[in-house]
Amino acid sequence: IYDVNKMCFIHGKREYIKREMASLTKIMTCYTVIRLCNQWQINTKTLEFSVSEIASDIRGTSAYLETGDTLTVD
Repeated sequence: IYDVNKMCFIHGKREYIKREMASLTKIMTCYTVIRLCNQWQINTKTLEFSVSEIASDIRGTSAYLETGDTLTVD
């Protein structure tokens, strides 16, 4: 846990080891989507997204998305 006001760690476990950002990015994406859906009163059970060609071509992921796949927030 990092205190941005004091600019120091207040608790941590191996906090100085560099790690990949993928997990944090996924958590923040989920948090942002949930907040926006709540703010705009969007029903997550009916909202669908189609995977674009660009998104399906991104390397370094294990999602195995294909162009045209349909996903839901729920």
